[in-house]
Amino acid sequence: MAIPTDAASFIVELADTLTKATLTRLERTPPGALHWHIDHEANSIGVTIWHYTRWVDHFGTVLLVGGARADEHWYRDGWAERTGYDPNAKGRGGLGLLTGYSAEEMHAVPQLSAAELREYHTAASASFRQALAREDQASLERKVFFVDRDVARYDVIMGLLLGENRHIGESDALRARYPRRRSLGS
Repeated sequence: MAIPTDAASFIVELADTLTKATLTRLERTPPGALHWHIDHEANSIGVTIWHYTRWVDHFGTVLLVGGARADEHWYRDGWAERTGYDPNAKGRGGLGLLTGYSAEEMHAVPQLSAAELREYHTAASASFRQALAREDQASLERKVFFVDRDVARYDVIMGLLLGENRHIGESDALRARYPRRRSLGS
């Protein structure tokens, strides 16, 4: 993929837009809908937001800046300790980001309130944004080892941002279905 000439400012703007969209969704989601699962193997809105926030956290504190897993907000801000949930060594690549989890592993993710998700997402997004603000054309072209291969930093960042956007749409769809859940048999 060719990297646009003003890619660095574009990705910062896109990340800011997605953070605002997430916080808006958390404000609009009824409490009962946050942890409702359309079926046993489907993520809830809360799990979906936790999932992509974990990715944002990992990118902003580890992948893009060369930090350690202990630098992730999930650990350094005490979420693992408060919730009793350590996602380390789970899922694809052992990253603990929900990708590659079984349904049982997904159901073990703690059910954070909207306020808790907002707090975690805001902190993770701030670190991600700071990391993105340091990117320039040359750094976006450099390769980074991601899960199982070397890819351009730009491609991996865009993959995360586009995935976050898709998950926001997934959350919107779940929120729209929640009032009709009885007709769905759940």
